[in-house]
Amino acid sequence: MTLCEWSIFNSCQSFCPTLTPYRVLRQTWISLEGYNKLVGLREISPVPDIGDVIFLDAKNDETMRVLSYFRLAECPSSLELLERFIIPFWDDEKMLRIWTSSGKEKLTESILRDYYRLNSDSRRKVSASAMVPVKRFDGEKAVKFSVAKSLINPAEKELRELYFEDEEACPVDWILEKYDGVLINCGLRTSLDSDHVVERAKCFAQRSSEIQDTLKRARKLLQSSPSWKEISNDHQMSTLRELRWLPVTDLDGSCTFKNAKECRGLDEKSLVGYVLPVLGFEISLDWRKRLGWSHLIPCDTLLV
Repeated sequence: MTLCEWSIFNSCQSFCPTLTPYRVLRQTWISLEGYNKLVGLREISPVPDIGDVIFLDAKNDETMRVLSYFRLAECPSSLELLERFIIPFWDDEKMLRIWTSSGKEKLTESILRDYYRLNSDSRRKVSASAMVPVKRFDGEKAVKFSVAKSLINPAEKELRELYFEDEEACPVDWILEKYDGVLINCGLRTSLDSDHVVERAKCFAQRSSEIQDTLKRARKLLQSSPSWKEISNDHQMSTLRELRWLPVTDLDGSCTFKNAKECRGLDEKSLVGYVLPVLGFEISLDWRKRLGWSHLIPCDTLLV
């Protein structure tokens, strides 16, 4: 009988993901037969279930010596554990679906805690992975996890005012309080840029039936000063102009939403007010250019 066949090692296959929260650790005396990869943990930390990998409790010096001397298992550092096993786990959609939120939150925290010690490739993977637990703006916790670049810091008033209360677009409080710097490094939004403007315009067009709530937020956006970066991106400009997200007063006096080709700015009300809906407030020259309103109004429009 070989050493691997003896049930003398304690496994540390983290959580029973679908049944119990993180605090219940599944530790079982096992033999090492049948596993392709054995990993000894120098300290007990959250680890996922990964195929034919078995994690062993190796915090005891004697266990560590046995595993090392007989070359039964590798014993990576906590940093190696993150880079080789924990971070890649977030690509396993099948496993992610069956894990509890509390289990995934523990993995997220273990990654964010050591984020600045990770190599550059691992940092990029963290930034691209949907591992940040999210809440709604009305305070209710959401079930989903998101990439940091899709979320905002709700303390930034200019951004917060552009969102509806039921949207899931900010990190849960404890993550934001402990790791705000890391989240910003991963792309958490703290200012308004061109991509964000287009995303908000799409949202407002989809929620145009909620007239008053959408009108208020669309007005905030149109009176903001985004960082347009190098965007003279034709696709983004055409999206802004073609979506029906602009809150205007229609010819019959009602409030509605139009695209940029179907209305004009308030400053042109005296010129087109009888033939086109107009905004009910002033916007900057920069916004007028983005909406295509710096061009001359076609004569056939004025002569309708």
